[in-house]
Amino acid sequence: MKNLTEDYLEIDWSGICEDFDLKHGDITPSQSAEIDLSLKKINKVLNDFVDQNTVPEMAEFAIHTSNDLDVIKKNKQSIKRLCRSKYRA
Repeated sequence: MKNLTEDYLEIDWSGICEDFDLKHGDITPSQSAEIDLSLKKINKVLNDFVDQNTVPEMAEFAIHTSNDLDVIKKNKQSIKRLCRSKYRA
């Protein structure tokens, strides 16, 4: 299973600290473990999404299209916009 969360999701810790005017940005080991577990679950959903939308005759198209995805912002809204624009029926 490809790790899609590395390419498409990013947590802006600095932005969170700035938005909430936090003096520190420490994360506990249990919070880190919980985030890791959540990212694994999200990764499975993303891989399942790719699998269900890749039909055998479109596999080559999917490979070429994935090269274009590097320019997309790594967040949930970008994935939604991609889905709406590229996979409309």
